Amino acid sequence: MRITQISVFLSNSLGRLESVCKTLADAAVNINTITILESGDYGIVRMIVDKPSQAREALQAAGFSCKEVEVLAVEVADEPGALYKLLEKTKNAGVNLEYMYAMTKPSGQNPLMIMSFKDIALAEKILG
Repeated sequence: MRITQISVFLSNSLGRLESVCKTLADAAVNINTITILESGDYGIVRMIVDKPSQAREALQAAGFSCKEVEVLAVEVADEPGALYKLLEKTKNAGVNLEYMYAMTKPSGQNPLMIMSFKDIALAEKILG
C-alpha cells in the first residue's frame, strides 16, 4: 500500500531533532515510526505520521527543509525468509530498493516494511 513519508534534512546538532518533534507535537501530528540516517554534520529524518500534509506545512513554517515522499508499506510475514522472498521478487523484476525501515504493528500482527523505489508503481504491482 502506498503511504506518505515525511523526509526532513537536519543539521546534526544538539536539539534539532527535539525541535522537529516539538513542532509536530504543537501541530497535533503523531509520529508512527521514525528513522534517522546520519552522515557527519547532517542527517535525514524519515517519518510516517498520521497527518503528513499538516506535518510538512508545520515543519516548513518552522524553517525546516522537508518534503512528502510516496513509499510502500509492505506487510512481511513474521517468519524466516519472508523479507528475502519479497526482495527476490523486486530483484528479479529489475526494481531496485533505495532504502527500507521497519514499522511495528500491534502484537499478533505482521510488521510493515517501509520501502522506497524509483518506480513505485512497478514495485507496488510486484509486491501487491
